[in-house]
Amino acid sequence: MQKSLAKKLIILLSWAGVSPVIILVRLHKYLFKSDNLFASFGQCLALVPGKLGSYLRCAYYRFTLKRFSGEGFIGFGSYFPHSSAEVGEGVYIGAYCVIGNVSIGEGSLLASRVSILSGAHQHSIEGRGTKGEQNNNYYRRTEIGKGCWVGEGSVVMADVGDFSVVGAGSVVTRTMPAGVIAAGNPARVIKEISTSERENPTLKGS
Repeated sequence: MQKSLAKKLIILLSWAGVSPVIILVRLHKYLFKSDNLFASFGQCLALVPGKLGSYLRCAYYRFTLKRFSGEGFIGFGSYFPHSSAEVGEGVYIGAYCVIGNVSIGEGSLLASRVSILSGAHQHSIEGRGTKGEQNNNYYRRTEIGKGCWVGEGSVVMADVGDFSVVGAGSVVTRTMPAGVIAAGNPARVIKEISTSERENPTLKGS
């Protein structure tokens, strides 16, 4: 009981602590239609260590992302460059992750150093190295289903279905169906996960 009350108090204090930043970010986005300040403060908060850092990051993204309940964990060095991202309840994000324009389903787990890109074609070949390069960028939404595991150091640039597992160091370049284990560069399906295993997926035997 006391532990639960203490957690609620920490959450409320975290909300209060980041509230001035949230006001500035929302005002900046309203005036300039830009995520630059949003990303900058996200990067600053990414450097706060320990559980306190996770509480502050969750509080910040609770009020600045398109959808996020604030219930989850966001590790040291991890941040979102786009406020259009959506995060389900109970999502765990490890250290040093960069999460683009993405929707992550509830209960999914991202190990450390995972990068989720805003699609595979977000940078145009035309105009590279010029001032107009940024105008040619295309950011699509990458969908990560519920109950997914994405392994250490993976790069995801395509959708991953519910209850699927992406092996460590994999590069996902095409859509992965629900209930599979995928690994490699580029990632390919190496095993289907049975219905009984989906709540506790494992790479054992793959």
